[in-house]
Amino acid sequence: MSLPDDYFGISPLEFSDKYNKKTCKSVSTYEITWKGKLTTLEVYQVDVKDLRYNHNNGRLKPNLKQYLAEKKAENLGELGVDTTSLTWQQILHGFLCANKDRKEGYEFFKNGNQQPIQYPLVACPDGRVINGNQRLSIFRELNSTDVKNFDHLSHAYVAILPESDNFTEEVKLENQFQAKELGTTDFDWVQIGLRDLELLNQMKKPDYKTIGLMFGERSADEVQKLQRKLYFAAQFLIYIQKRDMWGWLRDQNLDQAIETGTTIVEGFKTNEEKKSFCKIVFPVMADPSSMKNKGTSLHLWMGDVKKMMKGGVIKVETPKSKGKAKGKAAALKKKKKSKFAPDAVEISIDPSESVQQVLNLKKEVAAAKSAEKDAQHTINVLEKAITGLNLSLENWDVQETKGAKTKISELSQLLAKVLARIDEK
Repeated sequence: MSLPDDYFGISPLEFSDKYNKKTCKSVSTYEITWKGKLTTLEVYQVDVKDLRYNHNNGRLKPNLKQYLAEKKAENLGELGVDTTSLTWQQILHGFLCANKDRKEGYEFFKNGNQQPIQYPLVACPDGRVINGNQRLSIFRELNSTDVKNFDHLSHAYVAILPESDNFTEEVKLENQFQAKELGTTDFDWVQIGLRDLELLNQMKKPDYKTIGLMFGERSADEVQKLQRKLYFAAQFLIYIQKRDMWGWLRDQNLDQAIETGTTIVEGFKTNEEKKSFCKIVFPVMADPSSMKNKGTSLHLWMGDVKKMMKGGVIKVETPKSKGKAKGKAAALKKKKKSKFAPDAVEISIDPSESVQQVLNLKKEVAAAKSAEKDAQHTINVLEKAITGLNLSLENWDVQETKGAKTKISELSQLLAKVLARIDEK
């Protein structure tokens, strides 16, 4: 919702002059780890109108990436953005209000709960909020719309950091706050993945171990796995012409499908297989309604696509290079299939048609396997008979032979009939 203009912060210089040890009395202290050392911060009661939102806030990474994509820009510098300006602060407020993470906190304070002084907002000396942007947006909204009932939200408890613009330490702080703050909604995989990617892009050489320790105490493997998931999601957005629309993606119910798709793609040996799989599943992911009344879920259907591709009944793109297939491309050679299996088909790009095609293929393959199993019945029976008789001979001394000659006579007659049928083929 929109707020009066005076709710969007004072200038950095004004803030630093107004809130410091010389001009303002602190009401408490707050301990954090800063540059590897335990540091005690002064906590002040700050007018919510004086603070400014942080454009580097981890929660807002999806929104910011989407904003830049819509403006066809790589970074805010290209747009000449002044992040302290009224216009930009209003934009950030809009991002925060639209964020699905906000609902729980909004209801908490709307119900009249007080700010716990032991969990203050944390801001730079210039008034930019490092932790608590979401709460600040809630305080402002409730206070501006109902001053009488939410007068206690006109001011916020704010711990002031020793310095401004230390991006690395600010990221570490976000991790600290995620781990210990009361009622904090955890960052989702998109927010964490984009934050990781931003840090990785600033490194000369990717250091996944360091990134993992900075945010969430994760292993290097976990950081890499998340980046692969983010990459799959990014390829999906590009395919459906929504490049970097991460805010939109977070509102879709596609987490399980993206997780499944990432795992499946990693299992393919060739780029052609990966491209073919994505070409089939991406249109369906973009139109989940195509799965309606199909008797299965999107991620399970994606698993069926993989099985049909592995079974050679879905056509896979062939390499662009001419001549004999070499290396990984050799894996694209025609797969050995049962004579009962359906011929390989090309899957439609229409979501509804492709879903049904794959489900139909699944039924055909199941029927083929059943037919193949029935076709092997004679061989299977003979193999069991041979194995059983060999075992009897090995233990002949303990075998009961009464009536055995009659059974052997019956078996001989049946074998003669089988041999005759074989000769007829």
